[in-house]
Amino acid sequence: MLEKLAYQRDETRKDGTRTTLAKLFRRELMGFYINALINGVSMGMLTSVTIIYILDFVIASVEQVAILFSIPSLVGIATAYPLAHYANKLDIRNKRRLLLLTSVISRSTLAFIGLTRDFLVLLILFSIMDIAINIFFPLLRGLEAELVGSSMYGKLFGIHQAFFNTGMIVGPLIGTHLYSHLYHTNFYGVPGLALVFFFASTLGLLGTAILSKLYRV
Repeated sequence: MLEKLAYQRDETRKDGTRTTLAKLFRRELMGFYINALINGVSMGMLTSVTIIYILDFVIASVEQVAILFSIPSLVGIATAYPLAHYANKLDIRNKRRLLLLTSVISRSTLAFIGLTRDFLVLLILFSIMDIAINIFFPLLRGLEAELVGSSMYGKLFGIHQAFFNTGMIVGPLIGTHLYSHLYHTNFYGVPGLALVFFFASTLGLLGTAILSKLYRV
């Protein structure tokens, strides 16, 4: 279905009303919007508890916290352009496969954050996640844009961002609530607070499953 829709474009009638072509995109685009909402919740959970977790269980130095966030960002910057250049050379099917692969990598990495107490391991995990995210999001926006005409880009990305921001509002509320209630618990040797990261990871992978079903690759 997406292959057939990819080259259709939104048009307007002479009287300014929108044609029914936009309705053809609604169902397909909802998959992207729902994925954005889920990603927002997942990232909101992560951002709300990560620094607390790091200071409580990994390090005691504020300077090391800065390193944990700045070094992965530098790695992401250094790799973003060459990887994007490579991705741009791929055909549409391989772009979709790369999108799903980087989504799985970045979301799966979340699950391991709550299990590590080592600064270096955490630095590596953050770097891997940053690289994957720097590939994932540009690909996602590019593939979304192929479903509509240029006249709809503003609305498309605006709605996408609104769904993501909604998730970012809900995510921190869920994340901090779970973190405070699971802080002193233990499940079969696994710290209860690690479940916050597992839950965020699972939500992210659910979003990946939606994209996979959407693309059927």
